[in-house]
Amino acid sequence: MTKAWSWIVLGMLAAVPLAGCLAPADDGVDPASLLPPLALPALRCEVACNPLVSGGRANTNEPSIAIDPTNPSNMVAGANDYSQPLGGSWCGVYTSADGGRTWQADLLPGYPGDTRPGAGLWGFDFCGDAVLAFDANGDVYYSGIAFHRIPRVPVAGVHPCALAPVPCPDPYNVQIFVLKSTDKGKTWSELSIVSAGVSTVVFNDKNWLHYDPVSNNLYVVWTIYSFLPTTVMAPGLAPDPLSKGVIYFSRSGDGGRTWSEPKEISEGKSNQGAVPATDAKGTLYIVWNADDPDERPDVEKQPGSLAFVVSTDRGETFTKPSRFGPYHPMPSPLPNAFFRTSTLPGLAIDTTDGPFAGSLYVVYNDWNPAEEHADVKITVSRDGGATWSEPSRVNDDDTRTDQWMPNVAVDSAGRVHVVWLDRRDDPANTKYRAYAGISTDGGATFGQAPASDEASDPLADQDTDPLTGQPRRINFLGDYIQVATAGTRSFTPFPDLRAAGDGSRLVNVLLAEVGLPQER
Repeated sequence: MTKAWSWIVLGMLAAVPLAGCLAPADDGVDPASLLPPLALPALRCEVACNPLVSGGRANTNEPSIAIDPTNPSNMVAGANDYSQPLGGSWCGVYTSADGGRTWQADLLPGYPGDTRPGAGLWGFDFCGDAVLAFDANGDVYYSGIAFHRIPRVPVAGVHPCALAPVPCPDPYNVQIFVLKSTDKGKTWSELSIVSAGVSTVVFNDKNWLHYDPVSNNLYVVWTIYSFLPTTVMAPGLAPDPLSKGVIYFSRSGDGGRTWSEPKEISEGKSNQGAVPATDAKGTLYIVWNADDPDERPDVEKQPGSLAFVVSTDRGETFTKPSRFGPYHPMPSPLPNAFFRTSTLPGLAIDTTDGPFAGSLYVVYNDWNPAEEHADVKITVSRDGGATWSEPSRVNDDDTRTDQWMPNVAVDSAGRVHVVWLDRRDDPANTKYRAYAGISTDGGATFGQAPASDEASDPLADQDTDPLTGQPRRINFLGDYIQVATAGTRSFTPFPDLRAAGDGSRLVNVLLAEVGLPQER
């Protein structure tokens, strides 16, 4: 029996011309003429317009999602999940067997007090920064950071961090890990450490995971931060002075069991937010934020930049980092908010055989210093990164409200899906919705509409601080969201603040499935 689907268009049709994104083909034919006209995205509403992914047990943020290529009904998501007994962040894992309509919420094994048998993150107090990827066989991998805090000795059977009146000291022994599941995220095995922790002043952060179907390799990139002179650094780390962020790379060719020696791929002092992707030939591209405040003393007038490297030999060697995509960093927090904001790029590559095959799409935030609001920008390369289009705005609103936290994916038809958080519907520039844009012409124009059916208010009281008795507001939505595609539809988990039926308010991860209404 055919299922009845309900699609709801939550916005008005919009066409946003993006200068420099299109280039004529060699035969002089404009590739945009080969594709359908601008299409308006619609939100699928069947069980719910935005199904609950994270279970509603505690605050969750920084969601990631992966879709099984052998059966797209199987989806696995992850996020920072604060429902573990110590109250701090653990790695949530959420599974769906019906294409994202309903979800089962759990935690990765190994949290303090967990008694389940099997592999897991045993011995750690906290974990987070979830990123997931399926391989061609339908096995799923979960990468994140795992760490513990000082002090570690329980008092009367209770961990000190659970009783501390102020946040515990900075994390240490932060490790980049990968876990593998062969049953769609129900159980996990084969824990591997990609990069071991070093000390309280040299630690791993901001990891990202990618699976390459051409080589069957897994790639992990991350940042190693250091905060003291090299005299206290471990051997092998870059010999540089204070406050350095270095992008590292590692590869696994055996399903995540072993990993290559971490390799430094960045230059300069301040690098973060690396994301890898591969094209249809297996060429590896890695993009990150290369903003260095020392290079631009006047932060308001001198833009930062992104950087990228390329490897044609599966990570054995890389090109020298190249700069592109100038931008102005957003203030953190944004106006009318208490949560921090970061400029982290999103990268997607068209691996289809369509008219824009091989195109690289990079999205990121850009602060408009004259009008004092944040926009989502896109820049496109049609020649493997040799040249990039002039960065252009994706969001089509004519307001002075903020749009931030973008990411991007390309579907099986070569359409570009961009998602972000957006305040355009609130003249006070406070409440936000998830928004989605779809481009059928290689990123030149985007039809866009809300991807959430309710707005979230970050200034609404979340709960009461037990120490002060005062209302607490949202101070962390996370630094990123992710979007994945199955066929011609996109699936985006995002942080949502709508109140529950009993009036309680948490940061929950909800899902937005977006497509074209005529394609079911």
